[in-house]
Amino acid sequence: MAPFKLNKKNFLTRSLLKAFLKLAIEINTMLTPLISRAIKIYDGPNLAIVPYVEKGFILDRIIDHPEMRCKEFVFINQDTLEIKEALSVMLRLLVSNEQYRSFGNKKIVITHIGGLVDLDDNHSKLAVVNLHPNIVLDNDVSFSRYYGKVKDQIKSSYHNHYGFEIPLYFYVKVWNADHLMNRKILYNSQTSEIIRKGAALKKLLTRSYSTKTTNYDSLKSITPLKKLQTAPKPFYTMDIETINRNGVQEPFIISFSSGKDSQVFHNFDLKTLWLDFFTYLFTHLKNKNNTIFLHNLGGFDGIFLHKYVSLMFKDVDCVIDEFNNYISIKIIFDGRTYTFKDSLRLFPVSLNDLCKVFGVKGKSSEYISDWNDLDYLKSNTSIIQNLLDYARQDVLCLHEALTKAQSNFLSKYNVDITSVVSLPSLALRIFRLKYLKHNIPILNHINDEYVRRSYYGGSVDIYKSYARDAYYYLINSLYPSAMLEYMPMKCIEVLDSDYFDLDDLGDFFGFMEIDIECPEHIQTPILPFKQDGRTIFPHGVITGVYFSEEVKEAIKLGYKLLKVHTARRYSGNYIFESYVNEMYNLKASSTGPERWIAKLLLNSLYGIFGRKQETLKTVIINNSMLSDYLATFLVKTIIPIDEDKSILLMVDN
Repeated sequence: MAPFKLNKKNFLTRSLLKAFLKLAIEINTMLTPLISRAIKIYDGPNLAIVPYVEKGFILDRIIDHPEMRCKEFVFINQDTLEIKEALSVMLRLLVSNEQYRSFGNKKIVITHIGGLVDLDDNHSKLAVVNLHPNIVLDNDVSFSRYYGKVKDQIKSSYHNHYGFEIPLYFYVKVWNADHLMNRKILYNSQTSEIIRKGAALKKLLTRSYSTKTTNYDSLKSITPLKKLQTAPKPFYTMDIETINRNGVQEPFIISFSSGKDSQVFHNFDLKTLWLDFFTYLFTHLKNKNNTIFLHNLGGFDGIFLHKYVSLMFKDVDCVIDEFNNYISIKIIFDGRTYTFKDSLRLFPVSLNDLCKVFGVKGKSSEYISDWNDLDYLKSNTSIIQNLLDYARQDVLCLHEALTKAQSNFLSKYNVDITSVVSLPSLALRIFRLKYLKHNIPILNHINDEYVRRSYYGGSVDIYKSYARDAYYYLINSLYPSAMLEYMPMKCIEVLDSDYFDLDDLGDFFGFMEIDIECPEHIQTPILPFKQDGRTIFPHGVITGVYFSEEVKEAIKLGYKLLKVHTARRYSGNYIFESYVNEMYNLKASSTGPERWIAKLLLNSLYGIFGRKQETLKTVIINNSMLSDYLATFLVKTIIPIDEDKSILLMVDN
């Protein structure tokens, strides 16, 4: 959930304001380093105050959240400063802002960032993710002290996993911690947490549940699965249509289908709408376990659904990813479970494209923007029937497409799509059922942290479009081709500098923390390095953890290995060879859905083996207890449900 929202009324105003502020900075550069004059704009119920700008980094608005007893400072990184410089400017603007300074001397701070993530070649979305969990700051904190608290979190999460290099927005939530000090709460400088004396608040976690499907510390290895032919399990499809009510999107139509039957619920009263839907659900779904797919659960549909079920039901389980997208929501009622899953995670294409793949009639029409206007619908009641028909067709075509997908995966791979939650988990199950011949050891926490330091994204270079007598090369299936190589399996030996002979590098297979030099004569360096949040490929001496085979290739090009600080030797095997070859051949020889599925599976297995080993949990709390949780746990994200309750995404400590 991104706190920053643009609507039709304020988009032009904000755009003009930003342009004006940028021009004002240029005009006044010789007079003052920042604009201290307050510019006020009205944005719904909150009065946004924009007092400070520096280096194209704008304090766009300040929002009071009385229900959470906090203030939110929203910044726009207009000139796309790199992460470290952006944080430096952000802190200077914060500590010089009167609203921030007057909000207590000691503060609990949580920061999120937003950036553009590519969905495909033509579409992007604004992803809002956690930059660092709650830390304690005071009004006179230096940047070096602040950055020292957050740099490890940035290195482990932002640098490798967020999907964008430069954040466009910064969202800083601030709580006054002075009143917490009066309750004898101690500040731990090592962890930057606030730790309460006495009994732990874990007793209060009456509604906690894991947000990760696997706790790796409890497992030793990934093992082959037995092939069990199963009959297709019934499932259902659901969709939500919303309407703009006083600038806020609210559900007013819920459509539902079992394939044979469909129902559409319509009511402008939100409570009545949800009651009607769940009454039908509990009356007509009699299976002990029921799976319901939505083709946008990860986004707004999940938010709407989770808010309601959290208010109405006691037994609620939820899985949320690091981007605050919903993976699944499960409720238990009268001895039966109802699990809502996101079909978009299984098949990451639009509903229309999914229907085209499986030869199914798609949407009845294009969505009309006027359907989102409450006043328009109330004055044109005949239009509502068109919208109801539109909603019904959405769930019918989704059910038909998923039914064909279910049949395909069952017949070819003995896997039911109702048993998984995402495309990577589907690929992993197929791999374990049909192709995995050896147990794959799961790294312990220490080895995982060490190896993950060598884990970089792909290299992308930009060149001017000029060439003479050139050749054009296109590499197909780059990640799968890399998976055909000999893979490290298990750490069998740990070495330090005293026990590693540089002459033995040729026989070494594993990961190394090294000093290595790239001479200036090498035109295209190949070893990556993290500098201020960006991946670069520099000349000169760098220090980092690298895979031995990368180091060997670098030395062939002319790199000079200067020192090995530590090394971890690994056993190896060709564990993905049969999977990649068969999927590639199937992709090359098939057409229609079979080719499309093979392509998806070919590219999806890689990512799941790079997942972070972090155990998170979510809890639903009363907002009156929010300060207590912030004072006790590492909290990554706060998702408001209503004025009284919120959902916390926390490190399970």
